[in-house]
Amino acid sequence: MLAEAVTLTVIGMTVVFAFLILLVVTMSTLSFLVRRIAPAAEGAAAGGSSMDLAVAVAVAYARAKAQHDSESDTE
Repeated sequence: MLAEAVTLTVIGMTVVFAFLILLVVTMSTLSFLVRRIAPAAEGAAAGGSSMDLAVAVAVAYARAKAQHDSESDTE
């Protein structure tokens, strides 16, 4: 019975190890292909300042809060 448990443990660990190796190889290959095919993108806020970003976040927050407040008033 103990031999069967050890065998099952070794088989399970081998399957998991093989899957992890396959996962690492796949992710490395995809990373290589993406870096090679897609050019390096510039930052999303490359043209704007941090103040513009702060204003955009504040406006989005205010609109979301106003929408949430109006929905809770109708209940």
